[in-house]
Amino acid sequence: MQKHAMLITAYKDFDLLYDMLRIYTQEYDMDYYVHIDKKVQIEQAVIDRLRSLDNVTVIRKYRVNWGSYYHPLAFIDLMDMAAKKKYAYYHCISANTFVGRSKKEFYNFFDENSGKSFMEYVYFKDTESAKDLEAWYRYYHYPFLYDKKGKRAVLWNNFEMYFVQLQAALGIRRRVNFDYKGYLYCHLTSEVAEYVLDYIRRNRSYVKGIKYCHVGEEFFFQNIVMHSMYADKVINDSLIYDDWSPHRERPAILDFGDYQGFWESDKVFVRKIEDIPRSMELFTALRDRCCS
Repeated sequence: MQKHAMLITAYKDFDLLYDMLRIYTQEYDMDYYVHIDKKVQIEQAVIDRLRSLDNVTVIRKYRVNWGSYYHPLAFIDLMDMAAKKKYAYYHCISANTFVGRSKKEFYNFFDENSGKSFMEYVYFKDTESAKDLEAWYRYYHYPFLYDKKGKRAVLWNNFEMYFVQLQAALGIRRRVNFDYKGYLYCHLTSEVAEYVLDYIRRNRSYVKGIKYCHVGEEFFFQNIVMHSMYADKVINDSLIYDDWSPHRERPAILDFGDYQGFWESDKVFVRKIEDIPRSMELFTALRDRCCS
């Protein structure tokens, strides 16, 4: 059986994360690497509890504001730690994501698709949104300094809007270019993960280019991997069941009403599950089915 590494970024719902990790360590033959957002207030006892689980490593390094480049950097640090053990797959997921398939289904899927990486990507230069997306990286943004989802969200969103307009009026343009975007969450083979790590080491300017983007994480893996020799081994699929419907949260906090949809899908992971009653009902149902 191939060995897998789960790379997880977390910022809340640590009791739920503990329950998920406890299930994983009992049911799946994997190692788990967790980054906890440094700006979150959390007791050391909570971290120690997570670390007490078998095969779980926990670090706190970055203050991960929404859309900042510190999020992909957290995954890079976790991947770099894990790469010393040479796993077959590296799964980059958020802490509110659960493996909804049984151990047998999970390993059969990746054994049958051995050598293939799974990552959502869009070549957006051919899309109607190309001009709008260009503003994400052509102008300077500073999400690593301010939190656009925090208490002063309105202030920072207005600042960024007017600052971009000012840059456009003054003719300021950054000399960076991206062709692809997609979900940060992905599942990379050992070869691709090692290539990404080596690319980052050799191209520090790439990280700097991401640093001043709006939601730069959506360019991060895609523009490394899809311009590499491994592009033809990438399946355009995040393997994540989630819901971005306009009539729900974006993405929706899932509940039991999503149970059947997931089981009828070809997805492996379920996102987004949070520590609230309507979402925990789904978690309990998935746990009972995949661990039976």
